[in-house]
Amino acid sequence: MSKTTGRVLIAAIAVLVISNWCSARKAKASPQFAYGQPACKSYVPISWGEYVGAAKDYGIVFKDNGGTLRFVNSVPCEAVPPVSLEIRRGNPSN
Repeated sequence: MSKTTGRVLIAAIAVLVISNWCSARKAKASPQFAYGQPACKSYVPISWGEYVGAAKDYGIVFKDNGGTLRFVNSVPCEAVPPVSLEIRRGNPSN
């Protein structure tokens, strides 16, 4: 490789590095969350009672007036979520 070719190659690499550095400085991150209307809504029946909290392994928990606990771990859009675990107070009926 001749001296001229080596110098041109080094100059081209330097121009690429400088242009990349300049364009990276101008880059801005766009917001990831849109404020306003949520993209997805889910509905819980009033008969499920009040929101109690969340459990690590079972999801969010609702408790009705009779003491029944309903755990939901999969929440679909525009629908009632399926109950993954339901705990009722009292004795099981045979």
